[in-house]
Parts: sequence; structure tokens; C-alpha cells
Amino acid sequence: TIADTLGDGQVRPSSTFSTLGGSARLGAALGDGFRLDVRGEGFRSDDALSPGDVYATRFVTGPNGVTRVNTQDARKDTERGSAEVALRGTRGRHAPLVRVFAAREREDNYSTPADTGFVNFAGRTTTTGAQLQDVVQLGAHTLTLGADWNRARSASQRFSRAAGRVTEIGTFSPNGAIESLAGFAEARAVALDGRVVATAGARVDRITLALEETPLRPDVRAGSETFAAFTPNAGVQGTLGGGVRAHASVGRAFLAPPPSGRAGLVTSINTTTNVANVTAGNATLRPEASVTVDAGLAVERP
Repeated sequence: TIADTLGDGQVRPSSTFSTLGGSARLGAALGDGFRLDVRGEGFRSDDALSPGDVYATRFVTGPNGVTRVNTQDARKDTERGSAEVALRGTRGRHAPLVRVFAAREREDNYSTPADTGFVNFAGRTTTTGAQLQDVVQLGAHTLTLGADWNRARSASQRFSRAAGRVTEIGTFSPNGAIESLAGFAEARAVALDGRVVATAGARVDRITLALEETPLRPDVRAGSETFAAFTPNAGVQGTLGGGVRAHASVGRAFLAPPPSGRAGLVTSINTTTNVANVTAGNATLRPEASVTVDAGLAVERP
């Protein structure tokens, strides 16, 4: 039984926050059907409070009124920023695109939401990438060809405080990175005066998972592993008349394991229990894969 009346009518402390965000774009027409766009976006939220899970909170009525106990109050600072430069245009039957981008996210978590708290865990994620693409018009049909590269790196730190001094003590998870180099293609065909549209495409990814050397973690042995993934897809949509439209599609997807799942070695010893924990990357570990099939009818009436 879930007490879904929990906290009704009560103002929950540690549930306020403020954010500041903004974005900007600068575009220029270069002539000959080409244009250049530069975009930037930023977000920041300092001292964002969180009351934790509502079911971890109890309100007790006593002689001094309602008291809130068993809390999971938290406070953190979050900052995100991204930038992109894109060159696109149309040249005859071709519509090329060149794009580069970068993003960074920072999160600092405090030991307590009170002013006496200190940052005891910090995480950083940086992402960079580039894409090259061309859409070729072949009469009523189109062919899209391209390649892209992405790299995402994550790092974190833990801190403790003793005698008023904050020191770094390592981290929960080793630092790591995921890098992908891929090529893709998709064909789109139109028939029967646009009443039937079919697509078929595929993407090949070459992914490298890297476990990196991590400060204050001598138990981490860096390493990297590379694997390939093939993801095809196809779909068709047809107008049957009378406001009836049919569609069907099938596609494959995958989820890469974390860097520690395939690469590197982590060995830690608990001196209290005298137990050693060893995490060894499995180079033969395959990514999770799925196949999705969808089909249906849509009926439109005035």
C-alpha cells in the first residue's frame, strides 16, 4: 500500500532552486547557396536544493506542530555549455553539411544543504564531435551519405574534510572515455506520385572504450578496447485511399557497455574485512542489441 497522501498540504523544505540560461546564434549567407551558423548555449544553477525521494520523507505531528524527519536533502551546483559551427548549402543536386560541436557539463554535490557543507563529489563530462554529410537528390528520390566522429569523456572526484581542511580522496568510478567513428547511408524512394515512400539505411560504428588512469586510484590499470557495430533500418509508408495510411518499419539498435566493462583492470582491497574486489574488463563482451518492429494503420476523417 502506497501512502500517496504523504505530505499533502505541507511545504517541503529544500525544494527550491533558480536557474540561468541563454542561447545565441549568428548566421551569415555566404553566397552560392551556402550559409554559416554559429550557435552557443549555456545553463547554470547554483545552490539547487533537492528534498530527495518523497517516500523517504515522513511528517510527524507532535506538540510543536508538524516535523519533517528522515530526509535526503541535497544541494548541488550545475553548469552546462555547448557550442556548434555548421556550414550547409545547396549545390546542384547536392546539399552538403559540415558540423563541429563541443559541450561540457559540471556538477558539484555538497555534503549537506546547509551553508556549512562542502563539495564532497564533483563530476565533469566533455563531449566533442564532427559530422560530414551530403544529401543527393535523384529525381524524386534522395540518398544521404555521411560520416561522424564523437568522443565523450567523464571524470569525477571525491573530497573529505578534516580539521577544516578539504582534501581529494579519489573517486567512486575510474575516469573513462567513449569514442566513435561511424559511416552511414540512407536511401529514400518515392513511388505512385508520392503515395508510397520507402527508406532503407545502415550505419557502421567503430567504438573505442578507454579506461583512463585516475588520480589517487593506483588500483586502476588503464586500457582500451575497440569493437564494431552494424545497425540497419528500413521502413515504408503508403496511402491506401479514403484517409487510410499504412506504415511499417524495422530497425536494429545497440547500447555500448561502459569502459570498465571491456577495458582495464580495477583491484581494491578492504583492509577492514580483508576482502579484495577485482573488476577486469572483458574484451569479448558484446554490446546490448535490440530489434524493433513497428506496423500500423492511421485513419483520418474530416
